[in-house]
Amino acid sequence: MAESSFYLGQDFARVVLSWSLGDILKEFEVNAIPLSFSSLKEYRSSYCPPLLEETRSELCSKIEYLSSAPFAKINTFCSSERFIDRHYDITFENWTESSNSLNKVPYEAKSGDVFVFTQAKPDQNFDIRRLGKSWCFGYTRKSKMVKQHRLDGSYIWVPHFEVSTSVELQEAVDVSQPFYAVFWVNLTTNNRIWNALLTCRSDHFIKEVLHINPTEDCKNCPAMKQTLEEKLSMTSYLNKSQCEAVAKCISKSVCDHKPSLELIWGPPGTGKTRTLSTLLVSLLRVKCRTLVCAPTNVAISEVASRVMKLVKESAKKLDEYGTQFCSFGDILIYGNINTSAYGFEDIYMNHRIKRLTDCFAPKNGWKHWFTSMQEFLENCVLLYKIFCAENDASDGNNHVENDTSFLQYARDRFIAISVPLRNCISTFCTHLPKTYVTEESFQDLLLLNASLNSLETFLFQANLVGKSLKAAFLLEEEGDSHPQVDTDMSPFLHFKSECIRHLKILLVSLYRLSLVAVNEKFCFNMASLIFCTASSSYKLSNVGIEPMRLLVIDEASQLKECESLIPLQVCGLKHVVLLGDECQLPAFVSSKVSAEAGFGKSLFQRLSILGHHRHLLDTQYRMHPNISNFPNAKFYQNRLIDSQLVKSETYEKCYIPSPLYGSYSFMNISCGKEVLSESHSWKNMEEVAVLLKILQLLYKACDAAKLKVTIGVISPYSAQVSEIRREIGQKYDNHEDFQVHIRSIDGFQGAEEDIIIISTVRSNQDGSIGFAFSPQRINVALTRARHCLWILGNEKTLSNSDSIWEELILNAKDRQCFFNADEDRDLQTVIMEAKKNKDKLDDTLNLDSAFMSRGGSRKTTWKVCFLFLIEICFYSNVLDNS
Repeated sequence: MAESSFYLGQDFARVVLSWSLGDILKEFEVNAIPLSFSSLKEYRSSYCPPLLEETRSELCSKIEYLSSAPFAKINTFCSSERFIDRHYDITFENWTESSNSLNKVPYEAKSGDVFVFTQAKPDQNFDIRRLGKSWCFGYTRKSKMVKQHRLDGSYIWVPHFEVSTSVELQEAVDVSQPFYAVFWVNLTTNNRIWNALLTCRSDHFIKEVLHINPTEDCKNCPAMKQTLEEKLSMTSYLNKSQCEAVAKCISKSVCDHKPSLELIWGPPGTGKTRTLSTLLVSLLRVKCRTLVCAPTNVAISEVASRVMKLVKESAKKLDEYGTQFCSFGDILIYGNINTSAYGFEDIYMNHRIKRLTDCFAPKNGWKHWFTSMQEFLENCVLLYKIFCAENDASDGNNHVENDTSFLQYARDRFIAISVPLRNCISTFCTHLPKTYVTEESFQDLLLLNASLNSLETFLFQANLVGKSLKAAFLLEEEGDSHPQVDTDMSPFLHFKSECIRHLKILLVSLYRLSLVAVNEKFCFNMASLIFCTASSSYKLSNVGIEPMRLLVIDEASQLKECESLIPLQVCGLKHVVLLGDECQLPAFVSSKVSAEAGFGKSLFQRLSILGHHRHLLDTQYRMHPNISNFPNAKFYQNRLIDSQLVKSETYEKCYIPSPLYGSYSFMNISCGKEVLSESHSWKNMEEVAVLLKILQLLYKACDAAKLKVTIGVISPYSAQVSEIRREIGQKYDNHEDFQVHIRSIDGFQGAEEDIIIISTVRSNQDGSIGFAFSPQRINVALTRARHCLWILGNEKTLSNSDSIWEELILNAKDRQCFFNADEDRDLQTVIMEAKKNKDKLDDTLNLDSAFMSRGGSRKTTWKVCFLFLIEICFYSNVLDNS
């Protein structure tokens, strides 16, 4: 590969599109990324090559999946006016999922997608390596909706895509004949990282964050005068280490003299999310504009939901009117978020824009409903007469005005106006910050809503008389200051008077809202606390919003350092807080070359290695002490303290009365056999059999004792996870009190269950355990359980692996937590049955071995033929002997 300086300043898409198939199939040479840098130029040149190698690896790894990728026929294409060559405006027909597709969600094309353009439709034999030069690939730069007119004069909106291609389309395909686009991979995040690297500003803040000539703490800012309790009123449920971390971050956030970067180290179960949510609510209260990022939508959703909960709880305590309104206008989340799963609608940008757009509509917006209600309350009798006259004119009948019809009219009219009016009040109180509408106006909105509720209650009394109501309206309308009405109508007159008063005040104080243009920029500028993924934060740099002050990155140890540059480019940032734990899984890196170069290393990890101070959250609330014992000693140097909760007698659970099923145990399955599956992942059927028996015993015991329990079944290998899921099927799906969750170790990061059962799978003579060797992966697996952790594995294989597993087994033996599974009668039986049920030919031929798995999509047919041949030979030999 060419020198990295050659690429600096080039367009990412053009660099990628310059590659041939040979370039994509061959690994690039990449130098190791250093721990510290002398300049921004060195920083850029260190990360650009591994980023390109990672991109190449992602393209290469997806080639074999093109046969099952979504595809679409090209509908129209023409050369784009924006670029000189190899750039097209393209429309597609409906996208088709291949018959062998594994996609659960229908594919929709978007910016950043890479397509293969070819005359051939994808099928089982589709392989671009055999297409020669009759294909090319393209990068989708932009998607847009374009109005397309129909012959009947109507029109529809059609998605158009601007695509740059590796060669001219006419050179790769016969454009006079049908040709297709096949989805390859999406490179949006890689493109954003590339742009962040190239636009990285050379100011003091970036140098500080990248640890280029780091500076000392600011000595100009006075120490916080307020006590911890005064400054952080919501920290009563935080422990000392959590309070110190929050206080330090807030005190740094007020400094205008020097940038700062704080690390909060949150080992498993130490309340990292609780600490973060308290910090964010505290920053929200002091109106510090804060951007909160995380690597994934799931991670950012977890934090946002916790913050919403705290804000709701606080608002509920302060609610004097029983309105149950909660102002979320200061909080915003955007991106590809599952709002229904987390209840995010009140802070989700798309929903907010829709609600505010409806509320600010010139004809049927808030102003219309406010004036309509005022007119109704001030002129109800007159409006009723007009209503009767209009009905007389429309149907020719002479409607008799009476007290009964007036009462029904007043009720109907009130509901017709009050429902949309209340919606507007709810929108104001929920989607606009109190500071934006002013605290006084916010209180008036609450009082108006309370007055409307009181009026509605009064109007719909069963014993309300229309004559009395009409007299109350009429005398008030005629300006009689002493209306001669029933004393029972006095509350009505009071509620009506209060309602009119608040309506008049709000029509004046909220007048400027009629002039607001509701769009993304408006929502961004209103919010003090913005949530999004690190990759999605690029949008904030493109819409020209008001400067942000503080950046908080959660799960920072799972984010590649170069990806963290995307939010670091947001305008105005002065301070950064990173929360993470480098002892758990890092970011996923596709390329082995880039991984070895340190491309997956996070900013959190690099700064930790360089000795940057970390605020350790030192008390764990999740694991029973028998479970936390080993990971605490091995990964955290015994710096973690077990809370009083986990040390209490009630925290120790005995679900099955046997030492084998205590709070912590290693179950040695020495006769297990590892098998390589068709997906080139390992499985172990003896461990599957033992696991199923344990679940059976566990269910029986919990059902008899009426216990509610959650179980996590985890393994490093996807084939084992699939096999366990297949064997269990839907057996426990309908049991709310006995929930079983089966996932890979990587998929379980951040989760916790009452009981965790780990299937380590590997069982061989040479101690080979593959990526189960990873210390971070082992740490994740060992720290998911609350009450019980049971590990299934082959003692000899794991002990010979020259890994942490060896220490774990020795530790288990020292603590008398090591057991041989075949010494237990129940487990011995299922192990023997599992071995007995194995097909003899499968044992002899090892059909799932790497050698027998050759043949790609034809391997199943090959195996059947081979088995048939062996069977003929076998029976021929039997007949000869007989």
